[in-house]
Amino acid sequence: MIAKEHIVLILILMIFQSAIGQTGNHLVDGVGFQYTFDDSDNLVIDYVENKEILVPNFITSPYCISGYNGELLEYGRSLPYHPANDPIDLDDKFTSQSTTFRISDSVHLVFYLQEMKANWRDPSNKNIYYRKLHIYGNRATFADEPAKRLVGKHIHSITSIADTSGGHWLVMRHDVNKYTSYYYKESDLPIDSSFSEIASVDKFNDIPAAFNKVSPSGNYILTHWQSAKNVTDTFSLSRESLKLLAFDKESGKVEEYQTIYQEIDTFWYSEFKENNETVLRYGIIGEAFEVSADDTYTYLSESISSKYDAGVNKLIRVNNNTLNTVILSEEPDGKIVDTLVDGSTGTNAHYHDIKLLNNRKLYCKKYIRFNDDSQTTHFVFSVIEYPNSPLSLLEDAVLKSPNDKNASGHPFSKSPYNYLIVKPSIVEGECISEVTFIDKCDYSLPNTKVTYYTEDVAGSGVLVARGENPTLTYTKSGNYLCKVILKSHEGTYKEVWYDTLKIRMPPVADFTAADTLVCAHVPLEFTNQSVSDTVHPAQGELWVWTFGDGETETVSRPFDSAQDDLTPPNVTHTYTRPGTYTVSLFYSNGFCDSTLVKNRYITVVDAPAPGFSIDDTRGCTPVTLILTDTITKNTTKKEYNYNDGRGWVGVPVDQENFSQTYTTAGTYWIVQRLYGYTNCVTQQDSIQVFLSPGFTEDNKTNVALVSYQDVPAEPRTDEVVTVMWHTNIDTASSYEVYRDGKLIKELAAFAGVYNSADDSLVLERAGLNYAVVALDSCDTRTQAGRIGNPIQVTGKVIGDNDMSIISHTGYEELLLGTREISYSLQTFEYNEWVELNSQNNTLDYEDPRFLNFVNEGLQLEKSYRVVGSTNISSDKTISNILRLPYKPILFLPTAFTPNADGLNDVWLPITFGVEHYEVDIYNRYGQKIVHFTEQDAGWSAEDVAMGGYMVIIRAKGTDNEWYNLKSTVTVVR
Repeated sequence: MIAKEHIVLILILMIFQSAIGQTGNHLVDGVGFQYTFDDSDNLVIDYVENKEILVPNFITSPYCISGYNGELLEYGRSLPYHPANDPIDLDDKFTSQSTTFRISDSVHLVFYLQEMKANWRDPSNKNIYYRKLHIYGNRATFADEPAKRLVGKHIHSITSIADTSGGHWLVMRHDVNKYTSYYYKESDLPIDSSFSEIASVDKFNDIPAAFNKVSPSGNYILTHWQSAKNVTDTFSLSRESLKLLAFDKESGKVEEYQTIYQEIDTFWYSEFKENNETVLRYGIIGEAFEVSADDTYTYLSESISSKYDAGVNKLIRVNNNTLNTVILSEEPDGKIVDTLVDGSTGTNAHYHDIKLLNNRKLYCKKYIRFNDDSQTTHFVFSVIEYPNSPLSLLEDAVLKSPNDKNASGHPFSKSPYNYLIVKPSIVEGECISEVTFIDKCDYSLPNTKVTYYTEDVAGSGVLVARGENPTLTYTKSGNYLCKVILKSHEGTYKEVWYDTLKIRMPPVADFTAADTLVCAHVPLEFTNQSVSDTVHPAQGELWVWTFGDGETETVSRPFDSAQDDLTPPNVTHTYTRPGTYTVSLFYSNGFCDSTLVKNRYITVVDAPAPGFSIDDTRGCTPVTLILTDTITKNTTKKEYNYNDGRGWVGVPVDQENFSQTYTTAGTYWIVQRLYGYTNCVTQQDSIQVFLSPGFTEDNKTNVALVSYQDVPAEPRTDEVVTVMWHTNIDTASSYEVYRDGKLIKELAAFAGVYNSADDSLVLERAGLNYAVVALDSCDTRTQAGRIGNPIQVTGKVIGDNDMSIISHTGYEELLLGTREISYSLQTFEYNEWVELNSQNNTLDYEDPRFLNFVNEGLQLEKSYRVVGSTNISSDKTISNILRLPYKPILFLPTAFTPNADGLNDVWLPITFGVEHYEVDIYNRYGQKIVHFTEQDAGWSAEDVAMGGYMVIIRAKGTDNEWYNLKSTVTVVR
C-alpha cells in the first residue's frame, strides 16, 4: 500500500514534472490567433494568419496539426469545401467538425464533417470526407487526389482515439445514441469496425448534440447529451446533461458509464407561468467542458438565466468517480469586467470553451460583450491550476485577447495532444524486498520507451521493453520515491509518474543454542541472532520462543531511536525430561515477521531432578535452618554449598532432613548439586536466605538519660519527660518504653547514637522509673538494663508564708552517675529561671524569701526546679516544676482617724493571697451601716459619731478557701 502521508508530496511532484517537452501546448482560435508558451511557462499571443492556417468561412471548428516537436505545422493549401452531390437548393453549407491522425511518419488522415441544410430549422445532413495530409519538415500539404466520402448522413459528431499499438479509432455518433468505430493503422482504409448503442433518455426525445471530447487516456468519451419534449403547444422543455462513456481501445466498443453531471431543465422559446410569474429560462452547457489529464475530474461551464433575473455563470468541478460536485466560480451574468487590452470595457458572459494543455493546466475561454453599439466580443482566458487535484484553483483573467473587436467567438481549435499515459499498477507489500510493476503505459506514439527507477538516483533506472513488467529490488527498508519515465519519438515527449513505496525488508529470525546435547534440569542458554534493519516506532519488537516441550517464552522490546544496533535479548530454558526437541523462534519487527524452525535440534539426557525445601528463608542470627530434600531417583552423590565460606559440603544421599546454622547476618544462596548415573551433574540455585542481626538473652538496653523538658513556669504547660537510650544500630528494629513497669510507647528504631521518647505526665509524679527494651526483626527482646528516674522536687511552706523548705532526689544513672553531680535550685522570676542555690548533695534547702513580690499581678504561688549537671559534660537532667501556693493573710485595723488630714482617713482590711472579700460594719445598736468589697475604696466614716463599731468580713483566698473574721474598729476624730 502507498502511505497516505506521502500523497500530497507525490501530487506536487507530478504536477511539476509533467510539463517537460510535449506537444499540445497551443491554443488556436477560429480567426487565426495562436496562444502558446514561452520559456517561463507563461501563455503569450502570436498572431499567425500568415501561416496559412485554415480559417475559411463556415468552419466552426478547424483542426490544427502540430508536429511531435510541439510546433504548429503550416498548411500548404486550405482544406477544400466539397459540394458534390449536394442539393442545389441548400444554401447553408459548412464544415462543422474535423479530426486527424497519423498513419505513417509523413502522412496524416484528415477527416471533416460537412453539413448542408437550408436553414437552422432543417434537420442535420452531414457527410464525412477525408484526405491525406503529407508532412514535409514543419509544413503540411494536402494530396492532390480529391476528398473521399466515408459514410452517409445522420452523423452528429466525429472524433479519433489512439490505441496503444500505433493505430487509431475513428468514432462517429449517429442516430443520436448510436456509435460506429472504424480502426485504422498504417492505411487510409479501415481494417476493423464496431457498432455500439447507448440507451435513450426516458420521456424525452433525444436531440443531436455534436459536442464530444475524449479523455486524455482515450478510455472515455465525454459527450454533451440533449433531450427535449413538448410540454404544451406554446413551449417545450429541454434537458441537458454530460455523460461519460467508456471506450474500449481493443474492441472499439462504446458503453454507458455514468452521467457525471445532474441534468439541467431549460424552457425554450416561450413563456412559462411559475408562481403566477412569467418565466423564460435558458440553460446551457455547450462546448465548455474538459477532462483532467488523469481522467479524475471533469470541468464544465454552466449558464442559467431567466427573463427577469440577471442569470448566473458557473465553473464546476465534478469527480468522475464519486460524482462529488464543487463550484469553482460563480458570478452574475453581465458583471462589469476589467478594462480590456485596448482600453474598452465589457460585461461578463459565460465560458465558451475549456482546453487542456501539455502543462496539465486547463484554460477557459470567456466571452466579453462590449459596452457599445457594436455588439462585438473580446474574450479572456482563465486558468485552472492543479486540475488533477481536489485542491484545484481558478485564476481568472490570466490573458486577454488582442486589440481586435472582430475576434470571433469560435471555440479553440482541436490541435492534437498526443498524451503519454503513465499509469502502472504495483504489486507490493510492506514485507518484501522486490516490487513488481504491471506496465499499463500508453505506447501509441512512435518509439515509445519506459524506464523504471528504484530510486531517484542517476544510473539506477531499469529500461524495459514494451509491455514488460519490471521488478525492482531493494536492499534496505525505507520510504522510497520511485519514478517511471515514459518517452516517445527519441525523447521528444516525456511523462513522469511518481509514487512513494514503503519498503520494509523482512526480518530474519535466527538463533543458536550453547549446546545441542544437554542434561535434563540443566539451564540451556539460547543466543538470539535475529536481525532487522528497521523497527516499528510504535509496535517495537517481539520474539516468541517455542522449545518443543510444551513451554514457550515471549519477549518484547520497545523501539529505541537512540540505539540502532541493540543486541537481541537471549533466553534460558530448562528441559526436565529426556528426549529430542524441535525449537522455533518467531520474530516481528512491528512491520513484518519471520519464523525459524530447527527440527530435532536439542537432545536431552536423563539426570537427577534437583529440589529441596527450607523451613524458613528469613530469620535473625544466630539461626538454625532445617533443609528437606525432594529428590527421588538417579542420584549417586549429593552436595550443598551454603555460601558461608566452607565450599561444597557432602550430605549422604539417603539423608532427607538436615540443618545449617548461620551466626552472621547476610544474604545467602543455598545451592544443591547432584551427580547422576549418566554422568550428568545438576545444580539448583533455588533458595535464597535473608538473615538479619538478632538479640540473645544476654543483650540489654540501658537508659542513658531521663529529664523533664526545659520549659518556663508561666504560662503553664504540660510537663513532659524525655527518655534517651543507647541505640542498637545494627540489630534493633523497634523499641518498647516502660514507665513503672507499664508499657507506654512502641516506636521504630532510627539511626543515631541515641533513640528517645517523650512522656506527657498528668498524674502523680512520685516513683517515675523508666526502662527500655529493644526488639530485632524477629521480635526477639533484649533485657531491660539500667532504668532511669528523673529528679523529683518536693517542698513545704512554714508559718504564714514565713519561709519554704525544698527537698529533691538525686540522679544516679549512666551519663551522670559515674561523675560528681552539681544540683542547681532555681526559681522563676521576671519570666526566667534564676538560681537560688548550688550544691553537690541532696540536702534540703530553706528559702527565707519565700514571700516575694518581684512578680507582677496577684501572687498565687512560687515555682522551683532542680537541674543536675556535671562540669565535664553538656548533658543535664531537669526535675519537675514544684509550685508552692502562698497562704492567704487578713489583717483588720482596730482604729482610724477620718479627719481629712490625708493620714489614716479610710478604713480597709489588709490582705495577701485573697481573691475576694465582703465587709459589713454595724453600730452599737446592731444596725448595718456600711457594706463594701475589694472593688470599693473602703469606709471613710462620714456622718458617723466617734466610738466603736463591729466589723464582719468574709474572704476567699487564692487557695480556694473561704475565711470569716470578726473584729471592732474605733473611729477617732
